[in-house]
Amino acid sequence: MFLDFHSHVLPGIDDGAKDLATSLAMLGEMQRQGTSLVLATPHFCLSNGSIEEFIVRRDEAYGHLMAAVEATGAVIPKILRGAEVLLSTELAEQPDLSRLCIEGTRCILLEMPYGPWRSWMVNTVYEVQNAGFYPIMAHLERYFRFSGNEEWMDDLLSSGLAVQMNAGSIVNRERQRFCLKLIKSGIVDVLGSDAHNMDSRPPQYKEAVAIIRKKLGDAAYQRIEQNGQELLELKLR
Repeated sequence: MFLDFHSHVLPGIDDGAKDLATSLAMLGEMQRQGTSLVLATPHFCLSNGSIEEFIVRRDEAYGHLMAAVEATGAVIPKILRGAEVLLSTELAEQPDLSRLCIEGTRCILLEMPYGPWRSWMVNTVYEVQNAGFYPIMAHLERYFRFSGNEEWMDDLLSSGLAVQMNAGSIVNRERQRFCLKLIKSGIVDVLGSDAHNMDSRPPQYKEAVAIIRKKLGDAAYQRIEQNGQELLELKLR
């Protein structure tokens, strides 16, 4: 059964599922694909509001979704709440940063700014680590396109943070070879659908796993699944 470490299934909170019907359709498809657990990780950006404000909106969306699941009798994967947290200079200083962690863990899904990385970005990731959290870098494969980023990545990866890759990147024929190379190298720890809807960015986890197993062997995916289980055991202090 698959562990989906990145999704936008909560209704009406970000650029993901626009309404309850879309959320239920996405979760139903995930269930059919064999996903047993999905992390609901809506976008969080400190410049758009406080952590408290975000948590209220996220939990309201989750509550509406769970009420709809109960009312319709839908069978869906287990959902853990979290966030896709855009890196910012003040992030590590937030006293309630733990509220953005994946529910029940000290793991936090971080989104790096798109573009060439700067020293403050890497330093902020270190500060988050030093504050007692375990960063998971969202969709690492997207950042290689920017000159100089690969050198910064070497520093970050040596610090022990985890790496998440998008299933859609593996399915994409233009990116597939590069993504499989990263998986084969051992730097990819977990997968996420990063699903936003049922048309342009649907759940593709099962298709991605089939490609990994075909191209790299079952052991390559089993390692990813084991990594996911171990990350979910990193409990909050």
